[in-house]
Amino acid sequence: MRENFKFAVACLLGLFSLNSAAADLRCNHVLLKLDDSSARANLAIVQGKGDENSIEAALALAGNQAILKKTEEFGYDKSRDDFAAAMRAVQSGKEVGKDYFGLKRLKEQIEETEAALALLHGDGDGLIGRVCEKMRSFLPNDYRDEIGIQIVAGGHATGFTFDDEPVFYLAANRIGGDAAGMELITVHELFHVVQAVRSPWKLDDIKALKKKNPTRGNVMEHLYNGYLEGGATFVADPSDYSGDGLVVTFFREGKQQNMKYIKRRFVTFEAYLSQLWYDDEADAEAIYAAGFYDDGPMYYVGYRMAEALVEQHGQNYLNTALDQSPAQFFLDYLQLCRSDETLPCFSANAENIIDGITKIQGADG
Repeated sequence: MRENFKFAVACLLGLFSLNSAAADLRCNHVLLKLDDSSARANLAIVQGKGDENSIEAALALAGNQAILKKTEEFGYDKSRDDFAAAMRAVQSGKEVGKDYFGLKRLKEQIEETEAALALLHGDGDGLIGRVCEKMRSFLPNDYRDEIGIQIVAGGHATGFTFDDEPVFYLAANRIGGDAAGMELITVHELFHVVQAVRSPWKLDDIKALKKKNPTRGNVMEHLYNGYLEGGATFVADPSDYSGDGLVVTFFREGKQQNMKYIKRRFVTFEAYLSQLWYDDEADAEAIYAAGFYDDGPMYYVGYRMAEALVEQHGQNYLNTALDQSPAQFFLDYLQLCRSDETLPCFSANAENIIDGITKIQGADG
């Protein structure tokens, strides 16, 4: 899951209506632009509706372009033509083969997809109101931007973002009618967008560093991911959401399991950090997948750090951290855990690595 609001909105039912392809609403001073067109297009295709023109039109939609990009990010070398072929197969009722784009699964989740769209239509004002309340302190009055919310159907991720784009994606078929899960994912992904916009370190900076010095760049990316996912998981804390929907239950149980073994998670995070620092042949993509896919064990290293830092410095700490280098987040925690033996901590070796990253030109933004 990376993978860019005082609430005021009038006539939200009309603004958020998913009978049309797009809607605009505001959270603080940020304009949210909701678009469900790709979800509706894919839903029709897997039900055998439309023709070749409808497939071409669906492939041109931003949500489907994102599904293709995410498929590539998962390590599958698949093209737009491959996506089109999968759409043709499922539209005609033929065998899809390996479900790279999640269309076969989508065909089995038509009811779930319709339930998610109905949820957004029926409780859009309540959902966005609760999301904006969670996000209030992270969107100061001088933070003005447009953020896109793309509702997709298909793929293999429930919620995701890309690079520094002010857009996040939610998979209707994977969320279904789980209202608490929809709210959790929306807060989590929206916070990611804010993190990316406000951080002095951008992914382009990390890519440039990786090109210049792969090991240092890989370490910075590992810290960046720990900061991103830890912060977003703290803001969208699974324990704050009730209900027995599949999504909210998955995240709540994931938190319980990972927090039970949080000291081990810190050890693993540091082991990955050391491997990336000392081994110039370390497989950074495999390490990322091991730490941040599935139940995301490395999410909870950053979560525990954010929790402790907020307890120590107050709720505004996380807001301040948005404008700092991700490495500073780790240095702040190291200072705290060195003085509190009840907290899981990192070794002196890890501290030297993190401190070394801050000394790289530009590490402080």
